[in-house]
Amino acid sequence: MSKILSLQDIKNYIPIRKDESHKGNYGKILILGGSRRFTGAPCICASACMRSGSGLVTLAVENNIFPIISQKLNEVMVLDIENYKDDFETLVKTADCIAIGCGMEKRKYTLDKLIYCLNNSSCPIVVDADGINVLSENMDIFENYKNKIILTPHEGEFSRLSKLDINRIQKNKEKIATDFAKKYNVILVLKGKETVITDGNITYISNIGVPAMATGGMGDCLTGMITSFIGQKISVLNAVSSAVYLHSYIARNLSKNMYSVLASDIIQNIPYTINNIIYS
Repeated sequence: MSKILSLQDIKNYIPIRKDESHKGNYGKILILGGSRRFTGAPCICASACMRSGSGLVTLAVENNIFPIISQKLNEVMVLDIENYKDDFETLVKTADCIAIGCGMEKRKYTLDKLIYCLNNSSCPIVVDADGINVLSENMDIFENYKNKIILTPHEGEFSRLSKLDINRIQKNKEKIATDFAKKYNVILVLKGKETVITDGNITYISNIGVPAMATGGMGDCLTGMITSFIGQKISVLNAVSSAVYLHSYIARNLSKNMYSVLASDIIQNIPYTINNIIYS
């Protein structure tokens, strides 16, 4: 049986910061993303992660896009994977949460980096976008790893993952999502007008999405928020649920005065909204 998420749930899940705090208390995050074609997606993800309260965020990118990405971000640390291989390997081993896939393109490089992270980390891994696309052709990966994997597909990506027709998914979304999560031992975020969040046993529904959210970069923003909350040591399913609900909640509020809402609009409003929720 599923539960419809409410604002009170989010208030219960997100902790109030303690007076004696430092950046190490709020998660060390590693994000792998980007390609020559897509340099914006990983920056959106990393910025959302920082704005959601992460203490330290590193965005690891290929050498050929490092000069572009490093000019886009200030608080986020940008790492050249090829030239700082030892640093990258250390981050994989020590991160509190890893996100992979935003803007990486569907290619062997993406699959290789995903497998490397699974082989060398013990933290939860959030897989989005092209990370999901390479997984869809390598489903045996799920059999070999004990990491908690969080998948964040829209219905088209989930159709490729599940090998099911989109119309069939839409007609029985909750059951299909729950069965998939249980079969592969993952947390699945099946996005849409109503987003299903499930680990195969417990299922939450976020039903406050709005049409104004139908803009590029929204998924990258959500991935950053999910990764941040997991890294802050909120229990994984609650962290994922909080991010999904908050993402739509902000967009819904903004849409009262905006015809369309951009990912950057949500990112700017994350810290204010969290503050209002937890201290109200």
